[in-house]
Amino acid sequence: MIDSSSDSEIEFASAALVLSTSVLLLEKEKQKRKKWSRKWLQRRSENGILNMLNTELLPEDPTSYRNFVRLPYPLFTMLLNLIEKDIEKQDTVMRDSITAQNRLEVTLRFLATRETFRSLMYSTRIHESTISRFIPEVCRAIYKHLKATYLKDFPHCLGALDGRHIKFRPPRSAGSYYYNYKGDHSIVLLGLADAEYKFIYANIGTNGRISDGGTFRNSALSEALSTNTLNFPAPEPLPGRSCSVPHDCRIFNYRLSRARRIIENAFGILANRFRILLNPISLSVEKVEVITLACIALHNFLATENSISYLDIEASSEDSNLQHISVRDGNRCSQNAKDIREEFKIFFNSTGARDWQEDQVQANNM
Repeated sequence: MIDSSSDSEIEFASAALVLSTSVLLLEKEKQKRKKWSRKWLQRRSENGILNMLNTELLPEDPTSYRNFVRLPYPLFTMLLNLIEKDIEKQDTVMRDSITAQNRLEVTLRFLATRETFRSLMYSTRIHESTISRFIPEVCRAIYKHLKATYLKDFPHCLGALDGRHIKFRPPRSAGSYYYNYKGDHSIVLLGLADAEYKFIYANIGTNGRISDGGTFRNSALSEALSTNTLNFPAPEPLPGRSCSVPHDCRIFNYRLSRARRIIENAFGILANRFRILLNPISLSVEKVEVITLACIALHNFLATENSISYLDIEASSEDSNLQHISVRDGNRCSQNAKDIREEFKIFFNSTGARDWQEDQVQANNM
């Protein structure tokens, strides 16, 4: 007599074997198909745009090479030498690694053009997942090596401070945390620029809901100013004045506005040169932060090493197309701040007057 339970077990085992075999066959077919569909990526060294860039454009048409990476080749080489050890990878038995030079070229192209990882994959023949990994790595290296070295007629002014929204697409779990007053998701870039349009301080990461006053109060710069840890010179009278700060309105407003245009122009140059900042960035907030800091570091690098062609103010928009951060704290200010403004107003209308300021004020009122 045959046990019916044994029959069931045999049938079950047979079915499981057939199912397992089918799954294995499907997996093998899938791997074959995947391998076949990616053969074009393996021909990167012969047919990709990076090969053409370095074997044809660079020796034959350096201007076009510069247009691709947005740096003159001597500056590209200088930057590569600084970061190469941080971004190079070893070749393996299976394949050659992507060179440090190619990694930097792709990263600079990404920052300058707003191309997607997928678009870059088709032109460079480097898989988009690989590009998504090494671009933040290169950005970290750029910021690491440039931040220490490369990070107007208004005396006692250390810089012009302002902020802009950097738009991105946060994960759904973030909810409305990064939702700003313009209806976009963003983090705030707070920048302090000197008279040469270089950023001497940058802070990135405050969520877009926070006002300009709140962003500044939460920054390391505000903390350093309040604790007097920046070794700023002690207050002293303005040139030709006897009153120690804190001690006509149109002149003061024009001179103040003129000084503030420094940070407006700095943001304008930054956004026009690194257009990745103009559209929402579809990456995590951590990657958006490191990409933005790399752009700031590259901006200062180019403003220092290639200022004549890089700092083309006419070609940049003062508005910069980057969203301004909101002002929600009202116009209330301390008596100390009012005294400082009054002292500057007197100075700009007496000892600190300039020949051109009356003409400019009159022109602005016409």
